[in-house]
Amino acid sequence: MQVGPGLTPILFELKGPVAEKREKFVKHVLQEEPVAKPGAERIYSNASYVVAAFAASRRTGRTWEALMEEEVFKPLHMTQAGFGRPWSKERPNEPRLHIKGDEGYEPEPEEDRQADPSEVLAGPGGVHCSIRDFARFAAYELLAAQGNELLLKPETSKRWRELSRGEQVEGRPVRGATQWLTAGYVLWPSKNRAAAAAVNGGSAFDACLAVFNAVEER
Repeated sequence: MQVGPGLTPILFELKGPVAEKREKFVKHVLQEEPVAKPGAERIYSNASYVVAAFAASRRTGRTWEALMEEEVFKPLHMTQAGFGRPWSKERPNEPRLHIKGDEGYEPEPEEDRQADPSEVLAGPGGVHCSIRDFARFAAYELLAAQGNELLLKPETSKRWRELSRGEQVEGRPVRGATQWLTAGYVLWPSKNRAAAAAVNGGSAFDACLAVFNAVEER
């Protein structure tokens, strides 16, 4: 799902508390006609992850953020993980999104930050973390790919990987693009190796890919 005031105006029109905005967006999404017959094919959509996060929150009675803390961050010892943008006026030393312009990459204008719908779209990409914590997540995925699942039931993990259309196969990068950073990891289960990289240049996945290729060559 491409995001922008012209493409997804509802994301920029929602008002009220975060939980209320998420519920309104989910209701909007569920009123749309499916683009494919349910169960017939897999089509990626950020909106689908918003619905899944909302369903988990409604089922458990806990916020999506609380679920992430308890079910992912704590078990994996991701102590420098959080939500929203890494950089803020309160955290001025954290990475800040840079946008490519005519003269190279420049920090994102403050007015663009104010029109950010990330609170609603937290489910598909509302987490930030240090590169060390991201490496911990990649290490978890490596163990899971080797059959040593830590967080999910084995049958759930197997089904998840089937639905991922083979993206987490050996030596193939798994892209994790967000509004703030472009990040990704790559696994080599047979060699018991994983690599993770992140760039604060928006769509700079080529830089991450260069890191992965260099690791593989060495």
